[in-house]
Amino acid sequence: MVLPPAVLELGALEELNLARNRLQTLPGDLGLRLSRLRVLSAERNQIAQFPTSLPGLLCLQTLNLEHNRLQRLRNNFSQETPELRELLLLGNPLEVLPQIGGCVRVAGLSSGTSASCPW
Repeated sequence: MVLPPAVLELGALEELNLARNRLQTLPGDLGLRLSRLRVLSAERNQIAQFPTSLPGLLCLQTLNLEHNRLQRLRNNFSQETPELRELLLLGNPLEVLPQIGGCVRVAGLSSGTSASCPW
């Protein structure tokens, strides 16, 4: 399943709920096209790779990727989302969590795994 292209035309959108859509990935230009997003909920999909579409989501405060197939996060994702306050990852088979030292504003992190935590 893929995200309908029409969604990317909603440039003023601030909250996007993509839960339970069997998505395997998020569009690479999501951050560029929906730069005003504050909340992105993509829980309970089939996303196996951490989204590369985060650059451009400078207003993103909540990222919900719970119950997907993520095994790893990119180490630099916190630099791409400077306003991120809540990162929800419960129910993913994470092997390791990245350093999020640059993401000092994160108020909540939910992973629920036994992954090693480098910070």
